[in-house]
Amino acid sequence: MTRPYHYEQNLYCFELGAIGDLPVFLRDPERYLYQLKCYYNILSQERLVMKKLYEEAMVATLSTDASPACRMKAIEYASGHAGLLVQAALIGPTLNPFGVLPDYTQDSHEICDDAILLAHRCQTFRPCGASYVPELLKLVWASLDDGYRHEGLEKLMDEYAEDVQGASYLEEAKVMRLRLDSLGWSDEQRFLEEREDGPGTPPPCVIL
Repeated sequence: MTRPYHYEQNLYCFELGAIGDLPVFLRDPERYLYQLKCYYNILSQERLVMKKLYEEAMVATLSTDASPACRMKAIEYASGHAGLLVQAALIGPTLNPFGVLPDYTQDSHEICDDAILLAHRCQTFRPCGASYVPELLKLVWASLDDGYRHEGLEKLMDEYAEDVQGASYLEEAKVMRLRLDSLGWSDEQRFLEEREDGPGTPPPCVIL
């Protein structure tokens, strides 16, 4: 992942320390619920910043005399935008069972829409310049509970699979979904019952 200063913005979610903390939080979402919610709030703001930078970089490549440097910058900013979408697609479903994301459905659909649009725009960079796109598509497909735009995601996965001999991204996405389900993040009733029984040990307060 490119360092945050490369994107001309001080984006927290690209900091190596923040990225290193995230897996710890995701492994025990009940304990680190506060930290995950703070991270998601920051991520939601930085997604908008990165999306604007990425769109400006992509527009610059539309010119017939666009330089290789312009294309390289667009590839880098598109990968940065995809990186934040990946994080959002991981954290959102993790937080949703705890009832702290009132707009989760809308957010998950926006993430899906952005992922599909990015995949279409990055077709011109295939195969090497868009190698991260299938991973994004797989994770977004696996994270959606309501099947929103699954058909569009599956079509794009099939298209990108043509770049890699023997690739089956849809099957990998299904396996990913099974793994997400096995983590027990959707066990909302158990969490609510524990809260009704009384407050337990509060999670450690970490200011992000």
